[in-house]
Order: sequence, then structure tokens, then C-alpha cells
Amino acid sequence: MKIKNIFWDVDDVLADLNHAYYRFLTEHPKWRDKFAMYRFQDLGEAFPVSEEYGGIALFQHPQLAEELNQDFAESDFYNDRPLFPDAKETVLKLHDMGIRQATLSATGVPTKKMALLKSLLGDLPIDIRIVPHDDRGDFKEENMLKYMAENDWNPSETVLIDDRPYNLRAAVRAGVRPVRFRGDFTTDTPADLKAPEFYSLSEFVKYIEEENK
Repeated sequence: MKIKNIFWDVDDVLADLNHAYYRFLTEHPKWRDKFAMYRFQDLGEAFPVSEEYGGIALFQHPQLAEELNQDFAESDFYNDRPLFPDAKETVLKLHDMGIRQATLSATGVPTKKMALLKSLLGDLPIDIRIVPHDDRGDFKEENMLKYMAENDWNPSETVLIDDRPYNLRAAVRAGVRPVRFRGDFTTDTPADLKAPEFYSLSEFVKYIEEENK
């Protein structure tokens, strides 16, 4: 069945959250002395990454999770997550192909996250939505089902592209096709999670084109 709809995760799929994390950790007055010795490529050493979470997150730190996460959310570094160079081009190309697109970006600070997403994506043909954050993807599953019902999206014609395995499991539970995006510090996809994976947005577009022939 052809792909007609795409749910986008934003962080580390369309926008570079790891860039923001690194600047926060190495430049924030409270944290720079602790983390300044890390090069960007070594950031994974400071943050153990679980297979299900699949990538770096401040709230995964074994001792400092809550404090780091709060300080990051309250800092200007929070907004320093530029779009990847081909993100806008990708959204526009998919739109020209007739693909309907929406974000489902998880957050614990909804007002700030919505403002950020509008500044990054507001000029693009994509419906900007956010969901509460949880570590099982339950909110993402619930919001996918609600959005598809409200907008007449067929789940079997819909893709979620996300870097987090637990969110892709939520897609499967919702009847949506999972696609894994791989980037800096992502873990291998769990063997039981059957999802194509891509390291670039151009590869993802080619996948859509092949599926829709």
C-alpha cells in the first residue's frame, strides 16, 4: 500500500538536538567544568544510552538527570537546535509528491517547544503538533490514533519516522508503519523491531518514492 501520510519526530530527525545538548553541557556556567573535556563525538561516554531509548537524552544521566533536564529547558541553549541542511527541502519535496505531513514532537515544556517548532518549521507545509513526553510512547500512540481519526488518515498508509525505538513500537501498536532514523549516538535497532532504517533524509525520500511506484 502506498504511503500518503508522514508523522515526523523532530529532534535528531529534522533538527539537531545533540548540537544543543553539547553546547549546553560545555558552555553553561553551571555544567561546563564537568563536561568541557568531552569532544562532541565522545558525548556518548557521558550519557549511557539504553537500547529502547536509542539515543542521548539528558534525563538518561544516572545521577544528574532531573537537574540537567530542568536547567536545559530553562536555558537559551534549548532553542539552539538548527534544522539539518536538507530538512526543509525534504518536507517540500514530499509535499510536492502529495504526502500529508505532521510533527509529533514529544516535550515536557509545551509552550517553549511549540514556539521553537513554529520558528523552525512555520513556513513549511507541515502540521505542527506536540505530545507530552513519556518513556513508552503511550502519548505518541494515543495522539497518532486521534490525529488519524480527525484527519482521515489510513494507518496502513502512514509512516512514523523517529530515532527512538520505543516510539516506533508505539507506531506499530497504532497500526502505523515504523521507520527508524539513525544519527549521532543512536543504538542499533532492536532485532524484534522490524523497521527500515536510514541515515539520511535523502535515503528516506527514496524509500517513499520506491514504496509509491
